[in-house]
Amino acid sequence: MLIAHLEPPHYGNQGDHVYRTEQPCRALGELPGVQVVSGSVLSPAMHQVIKDADVLILCLAADADFLPLMRQRQQDHRPTFFEINDHFLAVQPWNSTARFFHHPVNQGLIFQLASLADGLQVTMPELLKVFGHLNSVQAVFPNHLWEVTPLPEKPAKLRIGWAGSLGHLEDLQWVMPALKAVLKEFPAVTLAVMGDQKLLDLFAWVPNQ
Repeated sequence: MLIAHLEPPHYGNQGDHVYRTEQPCRALGELPGVQVVSGSVLSPAMHQVIKDADVLILCLAADADFLPLMRQRQQDHRPTFFEINDHFLAVQPWNSTARFFHHPVNQGLIFQLASLADGLQVTMPELLKVFGHLNSVQAVFPNHLWEVTPLPEKPAKLRIGWAGSLGHLEDLQWVMPALKAVLKEFPAVTLAVMGDQKLLDLFAWVPNQ
């Protein structure tokens, strides 16, 4: 079985790409008889793959060219599923993707493709509450981490961790006063941060630990 996952263009190694696409696709590819190909519509090779794939997953696609493709695949009894892995209607204005997802034509195409697909998949139950009405066939596939560093049974001291993509910049700014207060009140507490460099710059005040 060949599974094709078509996603928006990206720079690679982004947090949400890793746990929403790269590692879930890797896990699927470990199954016997399953091949998974993931890429952008900007790749010429993907155009042939999405035609031949046994299963096609369109991730937040907003392209009218997929409408006849989806119709042809349905006639050939090859399912196409639509993936919504983020609340694209609530993208912060500063985000580089905001202009695209705030455009009413793109929003309309996403709604149309999601409703005409053979099924809708999301990454958390909350997204079904917002977009579940678009398709009666639906499933939740939580974000997947393939490799997780095991925690010690009895940590020597408390460590607070933050992991998030650049899309959570404003969330991080909002909780920053609380983090500063905790580290000031409890010097033994340490902080571990995983994210884009622009997020790490917010923690310049934290001493090396």
